[in-house]
Amino acid sequence: MDSRRPSRYGCLECSEDAEAVLGERLPAAAEERYFDHIRGCSRCWRAHRVLQRLYAGPDVPSERSSTSLNREFAGILRGLAEAREERSRASRATHLGASTAVVALATTACVLALMLIPGQGGDLFDRTPWVIAFQDPDTVYGGIDHPAMVYGRIVGGQGRVLDSRGETLADHIFPIATRLETDAAESMQLQLVGKILTNVGPSSELTWRSAGSGEVELGLERGLVAFRYDRLPGDPTLKIETPTATVQIRGTVFTVEVDDAGHTTVSVLRGKVEVQGPDKRVLADVRAGYRFDVAARSFSDVGRAEVQVALPLSLGPSGVEELSGGRIPSSWTVPGLPVNPQYRTLDNLIEITDKPRRQGRVARVDRSAKSALAPNDDGQALLEMLVRDAENTRAEAIRSSLARCKELYLSPDSRYRSSQCLRTFIDEHDGDTRAAEAHLLIGIQRMDYAGDHQAAMDEFRKFIERAPDHPEAELARYRLWLAATEKGDIQEAKRLGRAYLHSHPRGRYVGQIIKRFRDLASELGG
Repeated sequence: MDSRRPSRYGCLECSEDAEAVLGERLPAAAEERYFDHIRGCSRCWRAHRVLQRLYAGPDVPSERSSTSLNREFAGILRGLAEAREERSRASRATHLGASTAVVALATTACVLALMLIPGQGGDLFDRTPWVIAFQDPDTVYGGIDHPAMVYGRIVGGQGRVLDSRGETLADHIFPIATRLETDAAESMQLQLVGKILTNVGPSSELTWRSAGSGEVELGLERGLVAFRYDRLPGDPTLKIETPTATVQIRGTVFTVEVDDAGHTTVSVLRGKVEVQGPDKRVLADVRAGYRFDVAARSFSDVGRAEVQVALPLSLGPSGVEELSGGRIPSSWTVPGLPVNPQYRTLDNLIEITDKPRRQGRVARVDRSAKSALAPNDDGQALLEMLVRDAENTRAEAIRSSLARCKELYLSPDSRYRSSQCLRTFIDEHDGDTRAAEAHLLIGIQRMDYAGDHQAAMDEFRKFIERAPDHPEAELARYRLWLAATEKGDIQEAKRLGRAYLHSHPRGRYVGQIIKRFRDLASELGG
C-alpha cells in the first residue's frame, strides 16, 4: 500500500480508511492523517465512534476451566471442614471440667448417632477430593487423565518419525519427544492425544515436546502445519513454539508456517489465536480470516495455501458432513468466499499476495511397492486391500454402488471426503450383510479425520455385530479399544483390551494394548 499522503484528505478518504484503521492495517503516516481529520470533523468523528463500537462487540468474560472451578470448590469444602474442626475443638475446651465418664459417654453417643443417622454433610467434609465430578448431562468434559492417552498416531501420508536419539521409529504410534519430518514431496496427517488433528505440509520439521493435563507443547522449526483442536472443558491448551514466536490456543482451526529464513506466519480459519514474542509478550490476538506476519507485525487475509493444507482436518464433529464435493466449511472465515456453500471451493478463492508461497498439499502415499505406514499399522494398508478386493465379496449391485466411495477412499487427496459417500452407501444397503465392512471404513474415517471417537465406536460395534467372523473383525476390535483409549474412557478401554486379548491372544495388536496398559499382560498368562 502506498503510504504517501494525498494532496487532499477529506471525508470520502476518511470513510474509506476507517475499517483499515480499526483493523490495524493502515500505515502509520496514513493513520496519522486519518486521526488529524476526524479531530476537526464532527461528522467523521461520530462515524468513527459508531464503527468502533460495532467492531468492539460485547465484552465476553474469559471462560474459566472446569479444573480451576473444581479446585476452587474443593478448597471451599476443605475450608468448611477446617472451620468445623475449630468449632469442635473450642467446644471440647469449654467442657474440660466435666468428668471423664460423662465425656466418654457423650463421645460414644455422638459416634453412635453419626453411624446411625445418614447425612450428606459429614460425608462431603470427610471426603473432600481435589476434583469433584459433576454429573451434568449437557456438558462433556475432556482432559488427559491417564498415561495411555499420551500418544500420537499417524493417520496417513509419508514422512520420517524419529525418537529423541534421532533413530527412526517403525511404528505408526509414537510417544512424546518425537520428531516428525517431511521432504518437498511428502506430507502426513497426525492425531495427538486423541484430540488434536494435525496436517504436516511438505518440507516441514515438527517436534512433540510435552503433554500434560494443562498443556500440549509442539515445536515447529520449519514448514507449514495446520491444526484443528475442538477443545472440551478440562482439555489442555495447545502451544506451538517457533524460532521467533509462541502460538497459544484453547481450541480453533489455524496454521503456523516457518519459512526458510526462520520467519513465522500464523493464519486463523476458525476461532482466535494468541501470538507471543520470544520474551512472552503478547504480539497479537489473531482472529479468524487473518494472517499475521510476526516479523513485519502486519495482518493480511488468509490465502489458498493455508486453506488447502487445513482441508483434510475439516470434517465436522457430528455425523453430518459439510464437505461433500470438497467445499470449505461455513464455520471457517475465508475472505472473498461467498456464503452459499455451493461456491465455497478453492477454485473460487482469489488470493492477492506480493510474494510467492509454498503450495499447500494434502498427504500423498506412495503405493507402488510398499505401504507408507509401518507393517504393524492399525489397518490402513489392510483396509486399502479390503476396498480394492471388494468385488470378490459383494454382489454386482453393491459393488457398483461402492465404486465411487472406493475411488475417494483410495486417493489420499480425497480420502477425507469419502465419509459422506460411505454414509449414503450404508443408507442404501444397510440390510445386506455383505455391506457390513462399510461400517468399519466409516468408523475409521470418523476417528481419524473428525476426531469423533463415540461415532467411530458405534460403527465398529455395528460391524462386529453384523459380521463377527469377518477377516477384519480383529481390526475392528482393536480400533474399538483404541477409540475408547483416545476418548479417555479408561475403564471401558481396559474392558475392551481384555476382550481383545481373550479373543486374539496372538493377535497383531497385542503389543499396542500391553504398551499402554501393562497390567493387562496378566490376561495372557493362560
